[in-house]
Amino acid sequence: MDLVRKTPPTKTSVDVALVKAGRRIVSSTEDALIEFWIKAADEYVEKRTNRALMEQTFVLRLRRILPVVQLPRPRLKEIISVTYTSDDGSSLVLPDPNDRVRIDRMLATLDTGLVEQPGTMEIEYVAGVDDPEKVPAALRQAVYLLAAHYVTNR
Repeated sequence: MDLVRKTPPTKTSVDVALVKAGRRIVSSTEDALIEFWIKAADEYVEKRTNRALMEQTFVLRLRRILPVVQLPRPRLKEIISVTYTSDDGSSLVLPDPNDRVRIDRMLATLDTGLVEQPGTMEIEYVAGVDDPEKVPAALRQAVYLLAAHYVTNR
């Protein structure tokens, strides 16, 4: 199983103004650096929690065709495409993949309706939220504290 981020998030879960206010920084000369630290904090929290905070696109590649697939990095927004290639080289696209998703305790499970067999699968999907206010407060706090730590201990 290979999970690759195809499109990174365009927003961060915490904005620069919040970190600057918390650290009592009034100058804007380091805004780009603070933005960099916030992105690093977002990535760290995502890696530790195995969740996508802000909206981003992932591609999951599997080395077998499976009847059921759990998609990593919840919160699933939509599945863009599911393509499977059998050992004979023929590729097929799974129709209506979003109608085949079941979400249980935030984990998205895709029921492909296929029989397990040799081949490969590629699932492209969007996960995360589009508004920083929708990120759970505890995770936003973790990002803020980590970014503030980077600012303080540079």
